Amino acid sequence: MHRVGRKLARNRAWDTVGGLRVVAIDGVELFVQHSVTCRDCLHRQVQGMTEWFHRIVVASTVGPQRQAVLEWERVHPADGSDKNEGEPTAAYRLLDNLFHAYHHQIEVIVADALYATRVFIEAVRAHGWDVVIRLKDDRLTRLNDAQGLLKITDPAVTEPGLSIGDFGELSWGTLTHLRVVYWKRTVLTKKRGPHSGTQTATTVFTGWALTTCGQAVSAYTVYAIMHHRWDLENCIFRQGKTTWRWDHWFGHTPEMIEAILGVQLTALTLWSWWTTRKTVSPAYKQMARITWVEIAREALGTMRTDWACRWRLQPT
Repeated sequence: MHRVGRKLARNRAWDTVGGLRVVAIDGVELFVQHSVTCRDCLHRQVQGMTEWFHRIVVASTVGPQRQAVLEWERVHPADGSDKNEGEPTAAYRLLDNLFHAYHHQIEVIVADALYATRVFIEAVRAHGWDVVIRLKDDRLTRLNDAQGLLKITDPAVTEPGLSIGDFGELSWGTLTHLRVVYWKRTVLTKKRGPHSGTQTATTVFTGWALTTCGQAVSAYTVYAIMHHRWDLENCIFRQGKTTWRWDHWFGHTPEMIEAILGVQLTALTLWSWWTTRKTVSPAYKQMARITWVEIAREALGTMRTDWACRWRLQPT
């Protein structure tokens, strides 16, 4: 899986949002049942019955055209069966694995409201990445501050059907220079009524996002990142359960589950890239000329230092 992800990055097959390489993190439950168990099963009580299941945390690229699974991590019984406890614990291990496998190739981590904690944000920032996290808990003081600013601040972006607000220079404990982005999107849908012709229905979508991205990243880009974050749920998770049969196990042992899931996630990534290969095929015409440039760029990126400072290059 790491070889596939790095090769897609070298071949410029990673989608970008606003010029940024974004990776989404989210969890999914698999193999929920009441009889067959293994030593790595999580459990909970549902209506007086013990329910056994597995949960994994998946990291995938985010973009408008294709999604590629880069890494995944299982939630172990020692992490806790509760979603609010076990899933973030596995996500911290996932962040370390992503850093060792992809280091400079990731720029932004996007996650759901479950990860809206200072510990998670500091863990992401420790790897040198920015973060975009959904806010939906009224108890968060950052959301309360942004809601107060919304009443006295003009929208940063206004266009037909979309309004985006941007509130910067917020702080959260030791975290400073935070931004909160608010959006309100109106969607008009047409449908045929039972007694008349076409009728128009109006649907309003609103949301909040907390980000550490600087002002160089526009509020619209933050909104687009959150919009495409749902591709992980709608494409990978949904296709995994329907098309790739994640919920059908061929042997209920930890080793078998890990092997099968790894094969399926890698196959899903290869299929997603292959079906959209024509969008990146022009790059291969220049492959002979840029091969050594790409090798040098990857080597320089692993140094995690400033090129100009290291070789005393003057800006042109």
